[in-house]
Amino acid sequence: MSLGLRRSGTIAAAALVLALSFVVWRINHNPAVVRASTSPSLIGPTISPNREFPTLEYLGDVPLFPGRPGNSISALRNPAYVNASTASRWLKPGDFVVGIQIGAEVRAYPAKILNYHEIVNDQVGGRDLAVTYCPLAGSACAFSRKVGERLLSFVVADVVYESTLVMKDRTTGSLWHQLRGEALKGPLKGQKLVSIPSTICTWQAWRDQHSDSLVLSYLTGYTNNYASNYWSNPYAINTNIFSLPGYPVVHMDESHPPKEVVLGVILNGRTIAFPTRALQEREARIECDRRTFVARYDSVGKCPVAYWEEGDTRSAANGTVCFWFAWKAAFQDSAVWNGGTLRAAM
Repeated sequence: MSLGLRRSGTIAAAALVLALSFVVWRINHNPAVVRASTSPSLIGPTISPNREFPTLEYLGDVPLFPGRPGNSISALRNPAYVNASTASRWLKPGDFVVGIQIGAEVRAYPAKILNYHEIVNDQVGGRDLAVTYCPLAGSACAFSRKVGERLLSFVVADVVYESTLVMKDRTTGSLWHQLRGEALKGPLKGQKLVSIPSTICTWQAWRDQHSDSLVLSYLTGYTNNYASNYWSNPYAINTNIFSLPGYPVVHMDESHPPKEVVLGVILNGRTIAFPTRALQEREARIECDRRTFVARYDSVGKCPVAYWEEGDTRSAANGTVCFWFAWKAAFQDSAVWNGGTLRAAM
């Protein structure tokens, strides 16, 4: 009996070793898994451009990783809306939304819906917009869909660039970088989309300021689980700011944790990142073109906000809330504000 038990134990141990060996082999042969560096200060990816992934297409020194299979993320067109009271029946106060106001028209796009679609082709205040959201980068951006005389409609490309959303326009098939709003490849390469001010914050904060807001309806025509609370707060699910991006990032800056939340802005051509933890200590004020740019942390909205002050008047400023790794990979020359004095380039 004891001999049989010993043999069983030996077989079980051998099976466990084989299983662990297979797991290690899969990790080492899976390009979507990032291998950690030996940096004592921060865990980050190590990638040798043009050598690590020879079977992938490269744009410069950055590989295009395959995302979810084509059409598995369906961008929305002609979306339906409900009023704020109706939306509050299924949106909780702490659920995050992307908010846009153009003229008298106000819209909110719940993160728990955007997670499944990432792009909404819309029209707000007479302007044709693309409202975009990338769960990988924690980034929300809005753009005009007009490029010259062309009116574009966007879908989610089946590739990922620096662990950030890549959009594709239906007209030319050009690939567009979400954070930069720039065509990376295709007939429109080098063209840039006009950015539209947007914000990401809690539903409570948005509704308190915009009780007349319309809200993207969960009646999208798709059978996704929009009721799930997992994606309701895109930053709470990434509570470990030292965790690695979902895909390898070539231009990784290890001076900050990869998933530290920052507010990224471009002031007179100068890119600046405002870490949330610094804004929680004090607001940033930068004099620029006879106006004052203000960035601060909104304790109700649970996110940084940005606006312009000119006398007693406030107006929305372009700013993108996202993870540090994504902003720095997109804008490698970005400055970082850490509570001191910073002047915008004039």
